[in-house]
Amino acid sequence: MTTTLVLIRHGQTDWNVAGRWQGEADIPLNENGRLQAQKVAQRLKNWSLQALISSDLQRAAATAQAIGEVCGLTPIYSAAWQERAVGDFSGMTGAQAREKYPDVFSATKSIGGVLNPPNGEQFTDFHRRAITAYETAVSEYDGQTIAIVSHGATLAIILSQVIGVPEGQFGRFRLNGNTGISVVQVDDGSAHVVRLNDTAHLE
Repeated sequence: MTTTLVLIRHGQTDWNVAGRWQGEADIPLNENGRLQAQKVAQRLKNWSLQALISSDLQRAAATAQAIGEVCGLTPIYSAAWQERAVGDFSGMTGAQAREKYPDVFSATKSIGGVLNPPNGEQFTDFHRRAITAYETAVSEYDGQTIAIVSHGATLAIILSQVIGVPEGQFGRFRLNGNTGISVVQVDDGSAHVVRLNDTAHLE
């Protein structure tokens, strides 16, 4: 029996446009983000979804609400699906973070690993949280098709794990484009990515 996870990144925010680190900062959708949420909802209208889970941060929650209204589902909100807490990087652009914390970026490059923003969620903790959320969903919704609205880095962790990327690294893909759809199918414990960052509904 196949379990299908339809993974959806939230709609656009003003911080997305500005290239700011958001993390757990509770930034709302902007006007374009609300339109994107409506478009992805219409895209999913006939996908026979049986449950809808969402991060409880409002940019994801509002996207999930739009999907739920069209698909006839009540979103289930969970902090487990939140974006990584980025600590002192929150609100900064990438350039600002590099300028203020050059040692953090230099250390990351020297060890070939991922960033650990000062006072943020350590990558190992973030990885564990995201994978636990994913495994819990697969177990609880065995044999069903469910939609999950979350965040770029959180979804990238899961997709990287499914395609076999070593922990501490991300796959060589980008989830550019808000409301991109990725699909993971799980059969007898074996998972495969069958769709990656599909944003056809925005074109």
